[in-house]
Amino acid sequence: MNPALSPIRLILVSPMYGGNLGSVARLCANFDLRDVVLVTPLCSPTDEEALKYAVRESKEVLAGFRTVSTLEEALKGCTFSIAFNRKDNQPISKPWSWAYAAELLGQPGTTALVFGREDNGLTNEEVEQCSVECAIPTSPFITSMNLSHSIAVVLSGIYAAADERQAALT
Repeated sequence: MNPALSPIRLILVSPMYGGNLGSVARLCANFDLRDVVLVTPLCSPTDEEALKYAVRESKEVLAGFRTVSTLEEALKGCTFSIAFNRKDNQPISKPWSWAYAAELLGQPGTTALVFGREDNGLTNEEVEQCSVECAIPTSPFITSMNLSHSIAVVLSGIYAAADERQAALT
């Protein structure tokens, strides 16, 4: 685990596809993240497709995914949470950026990164349960991204910021 990383919990609300679960497990292995919670998933980490996309070490990460029935339960123990959400033609509440990734590293306690359903994101009620809403800036022509691709952008930013912070400390 990168010592410059604050504790991070990845929360996926009602993921629909095993392939995305397997891909997310692989990303978590890439970026040293082990705390993953699924809220009422529509697929299982033991699905054949999930196992197909999770390779080598990421199969262990996939096996460690926890399942809960509410977002409130998934957020327990977190001191800060970010709802990643973007709907077509919706303005960006807070754009995701590398600078914001670095800012996260200074948050006390566990930070939750909350991602919604592949087909229509998070509900307004789910967004309201989080500390802040954030979106990854994309082309106005196609605003939504694949779930695992969105997570890759976010984790990459946090990890790079943590590496820069660690280098500055040494």
